[in-house]
Amino acid sequence: KSDPDYDRMILQQDSSRPQGFMVWAGISSYGKTSLRFVKPVVKINSDYYINNNLKPFLSRDVPRLFSNKKKNKLIFHHDSAPSHVSKKNNRLFECIKN
Repeated sequence: KSDPDYDRMILQQDSSRPQGFMVWAGISSYGKTSLRFVKPVVKINSDYYINNNLKPFLSRDVPRLFSNKKKNKLIFHHDSAPSHVSKKNNRLFECIKN
């Protein structure tokens, strides 16, 4: 800011940027999933995670990316976020596995 040409060096300054955003995505050697953006101020609980991320992934992305033979090799990785390790989430994966 001490440079005399400082005001001319600023091309664009926007102090109204959002604080951040959250997105869910997946990748594999067969391709990438659709991006799923989380709306601001949404609390991601098990119901939200299952209905807005997992079910669309299983109904749209898995059939597009994995043939029936490849589905047997599908590995789904979660971190330890509460919505990822909930009982509801685990029950969903147990149903899929069987």
